Amino acid sequence: MQPSNQENDRLPVNQTQLPSRDAVTKAVITADESSALLRVKPPAESLAITLKQQPPPTVPWYEHPSVIAGVFTLFAVWITVWRADRRMEKELAASEARTKLQLNAAAEEATRERAHSREEAHIDRISEGRRTVYLETVGELVKAQAFLASLPARDLESIETRDALHGFVTAVGKISILGKMGTLLKARELNDAIQVCFFRCMSDIGPIATLQDDISKLREAAKRAEDARDHVELEMLGVKPDSEEFATLGCTFQAHVAKVGEIYGLLAPKFDEHARAGLIYGLALLEDSKRVAQLTDELISCVREELNLDTSDHDLAKSTARTQKTAEATIKQFIEKLDLSREKD
Repeated sequence: MQPSNQENDRLPVNQTQLPSRDAVTKAVITADESSALLRVKPPAESLAITLKQQPPPTVPWYEHPSVIAGVFTLFAVWITVWRADRRMEKELAASEARTKLQLNAAAEEATRERAHSREEAHIDRISEGRRTVYLETVGELVKAQAFLASLPARDLESIETRDALHGFVTAVGKISILGKMGTLLKARELNDAIQVCFFRCMSDIGPIATLQDDISKLREAAKRAEDARDHVELEMLGVKPDSEEFATLGCTFQAHVAKVGEIYGLLAPKFDEHARAGLIYGLALLEDSKRVAQLTDELISCVREELNLDTSDHDLAKSTARTQKTAEATIKQFIEKLDLSREKD
């Protein structure tokens, strides 16, 4: 007996319709929920046929979608981690490079600051030493100029006269160590000019020294004559005026008085001549010292420039010229007055 079309429609999709046979009279088809197998219960007289569902095809594990999805997911995670690691390495390298640059820059800045501090301390020490030496040089220069002006009244054989310029020469030697090259050269040039002026003065001072020697001898002779006159005068006080001894002492006293007068008569022109020779010496010294004054102004300009002080060569030269002109006019007035007094005498 063939199943109806309605029954066939109720069969599961995976069931296969049994072929019709003469020996099969009835078939009961039931579905087993646990095994999903189709079992046919034919009648006792019929042939029993059991059909099994074909198992799904076997898929390799590496072709399984879940495995492939997991592999791709793992690869994506690895790529993400790798890129993050690379990015972090680059950031760390850049940060380390910046840190090194900052440390190097800080070290270089500290080195520059230390070098600058050492240089400033060195400059301060040099500047302080230069100020001390320059002030000492100014003092010794004034002493040297005063010595040259007072040379006619000095004893040329004394140690003080021979060593009078020693201090200025020593100061110039100190400038040679601490001063700049321009200042050093000016100081040496000034020292040479002073030495030349000194030797010229020594050559011009011979007549003045002779006059000084003559004046000293006449003063000694006048002193002896005055002492003898005073001694005779004392003796006359103890003798009777009308005695012969008093008359003799009177003649001796008059002779001593005449001697004193004669000596002072010789001294007066010597004094005038000595004064005039001293004034002429002053004029010659003033003329010779013009070069010294010029070099002094140049040295002052160099020193003030080193000490960062304002300076004006023109003003210095103008002031020096005015001072020299005043001194020269004063000396000439003294000479004229001395000549006039001699003419009156």
